[in-house]
Amino acid sequence: MAARYRKLFPQFYRNADVRKLSRSEKLIAIYIITGEQTNRIGLFPFSIGMMCEDLDYELKEGSEGLHNVCKILSWRYDAESRMLLIPTWFRWQCPANVKAMAGAMKDLQQFPRIALAADWYESAVKTTPEQFHKSIEAGMAEAGYSEDLYRMAYRIGQVSEQKPISVGSGMPYQEQEQEQELEQYQYQEQEQEQNQEREQEHQESATHSSESKSLATPVTASLSEELQSIQTAWNEMATANTLPTIQRMSEPRKKATMARVREMGLDTVLAMIDRVPTCPHLIGQNDRGWTASFDWAIKPANFDKIIEGNYDRKANDSRNASGNGNGMVRKISADGEEQFYR
Repeated sequence: MAARYRKLFPQFYRNADVRKLSRSEKLIAIYIITGEQTNRIGLFPFSIGMMCEDLDYELKEGSEGLHNVCKILSWRYDAESRMLLIPTWFRWQCPANVKAMAGAMKDLQQFPRIALAADWYESAVKTTPEQFHKSIEAGMAEAGYSEDLYRMAYRIGQVSEQKPISVGSGMPYQEQEQEQELEQYQYQEQEQEQNQEREQEHQESATHSSESKSLATPVTASLSEELQSIQTAWNEMATANTLPTIQRMSEPRKKATMARVREMGLDTVLAMIDRVPTCPHLIGQNDRGWTASFDWAIKPANFDKIIEGNYDRKANDSRNASGNGNGMVRKISADGEEQFYR
């Protein structure tokens, strides 16, 4: 059953396991918790195709992302039944009272009996107040799990011994138990094989992706050396000219810097840095005392202007004195942008 809203606690982002997820994987986790496929009990049918459509992901990206999310957060996705289990659901989304829990348990009736229900029952009992347990057991019985309840309770230590359960087939309890244990073992073995196959496919895909990136961008291998040389060159120049230095190479800064390296080459980037001190406006010789930062200089438009000499002393003096030939006088603003006036 869909709800109008779900809780997403601030602690979610600070969780050690959540911090291991990539940006796209965090979005998948948030989608699972808050999306329309989710129900009120944390065990629900889940369509990877619908998720990819909602998040605008490729199917391969969505499948691999879901696999990593479940692996890191200890969630479970059964590919055969297409069911997803969040064991800690009730720790964060616990109903307000016993009546609300009884209503939530109706969601268990919306899909056929599945093996994940035993794990769901165990986690539900461990993460909810004791007064909710009768509502949980009643909901399990209404959903067709009445013959499994004693076995589930015994498994988690709620009862000290298992009791015979009469079933419609009239099968003796011991024979029924052995058959069910065999089916559960076969199911677990099959699930383990499927997980191993998915893990192998994921590793092969990651290896192939890494090789493709290596061929497509040969500068990646020496990325850290190039960034270090650029940071060193800028800081030496900046210190000598009282400009802001680079304290650390953040991810956005790395991305912008390597974009210029791939586009123009390392030597051109270093040449741009060498040219900054020859541009009076960039080192504070303006009406506001503004100075250029590395982030400003590495932007494509500003980078090109520095390399092309737009901020050189000779070019500035000449243009400011004579205009641009069309009755327009050029002026460089405090932030380094060109402006023209009549």
